Amino acid sequence: VGLGIHAPLAPFAMRSEWLGGVVTFDLQGGGVFDTSFLDAPLDIELVGGDINLTTESALYVKGGSLLTGSVGYSREVWQPQVFDMESKLYAGFQTNVYKASLNKQVIALESILDDEDVGDVIRDEFDENTVDTTQVGLDFGLIWALPYGQVGITLANINEPEFDYGDIGTNCSAITDTARQTNCFAAQTFSNEIDLSETAVMSAKTTIEGAFYTRNKHWLLSGAADLNSTFDLVGRESQYISASASYFSDSYLLPNVRLGLSQNLSGSELTTVSIGTTLFGVFNMDLSSSLDQIEVDGNKVPRNFGLNIGIAEKF
Repeated sequence: VGLGIHAPLAPFAMRSEWLGGVVTFDLQGGGVFDTSFLDAPLDIELVGGDINLTTESALYVKGGSLLTGSVGYSREVWQPQVFDMESKLYAGFQTNVYKASLNKQVIALESILDDEDVGDVIRDEFDENTVDTTQVGLDFGLIWALPYGQVGITLANINEPEFDYGDIGTNCSAITDTARQTNCFAAQTFSNEIDLSETAVMSAKTTIEGAFYTRNKHWLLSGAADLNSTFDLVGRESQYISASASYFSDSYLLPNVRLGLSQNLSGSELTTVSIGTTLFGVFNMDLSSSLDQIEVDGNKVPRNFGLNIGIAEKF
């Protein structure tokens, strides 16, 4: 589960005649939460007429928050003549200051079987095992703009900032709380499947993209592709390729519409479709859903679902 939000008026771009380019500012926050199941054998014991079930199976929970403040600068660096068409090459960089709060924990099933709410157990562990890390990431990009389109390349997190998790499965005997001690030993049980000591890395990512307008600029076709896979802060792998078509009306009273398709080439390997609209020229809303489905309580639901809402204006 992921959630993100920008601060009011962010991202904000301002043209500076003094600096000869565009300065950008952004402030955003986000959170991510991931749960997986660590499977162990189920032991069945018959005692008289009673059946006792025991297992070392556990939940593996990872999550955290990320606050990002960014300052960027871009400018025109070249005006080449290509096939009798004027074009412009823009270059830019961005500095991102990340403040991450990361937590992971192993929750033994036996520690939540006695009518104890799993949310309370997770909160108790979260308070004890959250680590804050502040790092800086550097991005660089180029855009080659033509009269009816543009192509570009972005290099994100060139310096690959790192963020720490708190250790789990250590000094279990010194823990006095029974439930937390049980969870600690459970982590040791699965030490061959998970990392008890872990550092999350924002690996460098290279993305190429292109966008092309029709002559009247009512239609836009665009696409993008990640050239390498990366992992998010909770260890989910992704490498996306995407394409979209957008229609722009001549009036603020008529909505703009867009349709997109993307696929994760690694990790979940999900294919996702999206549809969106812009109302009154400022209000953006987009819905996305994976083509793959799962069954929950007898009902089929998408494996992935997303909602994005934003307001954009220039003045």
